[in-house]
Amino acid sequence: MPALTEIFGDDSVLQFGGGTLGHPWGNAPGAVANRVALEACVQARNEGRDLAAEGNTIIREACKWSPELAAACEVWKEIKFEFKPVDTLDNYMNNDSTSEDSLYNRSMYDTQSIRYQSISTSYYSVRFGGGGRTCKKEV
Repeated sequence: MPALTEIFGDDSVLQFGGGTLGHPWGNAPGAVANRVALEACVQARNEGRDLAAEGNTIIREACKWSPELAAACEVWKEIKFEFKPVDTLDNYMNNDSTSEDSLYNRSMYDTQSIRYQSISTSYYSVRFGGGGRTCKKEV
């Protein structure tokens, strides 16, 4: 959450399907936990705190007054993403095989989505609510 707040700022729409639906107490407490975490990060940023360095501390402090967030943190604390992505643009473009599996994977893409994916690898694209402006931030 601290990274999302830092990257996208205030004028963005964030979607939390798994975080909300995967809460041990149900969907509504999951939504509360996400809202509290986001509000804590925005408040900390507005106070001048470094979200990248203090992100875990900020969330842990918010857990003290939100049992929903504390329960979510207890469930998600041990999650590690230690795997390589298997569905990348490079794999698609370099795959010359005609096996049934590769044909299935290719059918999932069209020209427009491939173009978008190649653009989104070098930029974070954010569509802002006011006036339909688009802001791109180089990474």
